[in-house]
Amino acid sequence: MTAAARVALVVDNTRTQKQRSKRSAPTQSFLTDKHSIYGGKAEIVRTQQSGGYWHFRMWISEESKYVRKTLKTKHLDTAVERAENEFFAIKANLNSGKRIFSPTVQQAAEEYLKHRWEVDVKRGSITEGRWGTIKSQLNHFVAYCGIVGRSERSSVTRLSDLESKSLQGYQQYRQQKSAKDVTIRNEQATINALCKWAFDEGLHSVQHYVFPGLLLKTVIRSSAYNAVSFIASSSSIGYFQSLEVHGSSPQPVNQLDCR
Repeated sequence: MTAAARVALVVDNTRTQKQRSKRSAPTQSFLTDKHSIYGGKAEIVRTQQSGGYWHFRMWISEESKYVRKTLKTKHLDTAVERAENEFFAIKANLNSGKRIFSPTVQQAAEEYLKHRWEVDVKRGSITEGRWGTIKSQLNHFVAYCGIVGRSERSSVTRLSDLESKSLQGYQQYRQQKSAKDVTIRNEQATINALCKWAFDEGLHSVQHYVFPGLLLKTVIRSSAYNAVSFIASSSSIGYFQSLEVHGSSPQPVNQLDCR
């Protein structure tokens, strides 16, 4: 691409961004009434379709979007009071580093992967292969959220749409894809690592997701003699009895691989 072509592309992209910004803001003819809040930092408006109700509107320069919210009143003084409360709440979130608009699940996964690459891969904390495994695990998470979104007639699933128990069906979804339980458990750990990171970054209100328990098979690799001797010995019986007395229970052994 020539230098002139690159300049033309930049100019065209800038023009497109301005056009998008103009489309995102209601036109003056669409507004029937407008009052500024705090010197124009925010405003309350009424539109042709609002039925006389006031709406709060504020431009978030950090994210290049408008916050819009109904104030649920037709009374001007009440609308101003509620708008001021909204303004201070938004400013408090911005000052604490929180985003106002939640990213999509896809965007959150991409940002998390970028973070892990910069912080862990480049510093040698994890290998590039491990990073690739995390990426693969999150691809399943993103795909599942897309299915949930379509079932709820939503084209985009945002992180803010997910609650602590929103992923209760993830285990069954992956089992239907022939994933082993140990694989699913590892994926769930990675998903919760993303969730914790998003919470710390102010992107999510949930610290971790609650998944159904998985009963993993325990494999004892030993000789046939040692395996049978351990189970039959009085010391092992006493071990299990001791656990019962103290209110504990050992991990169930579902399979003995006596090799």
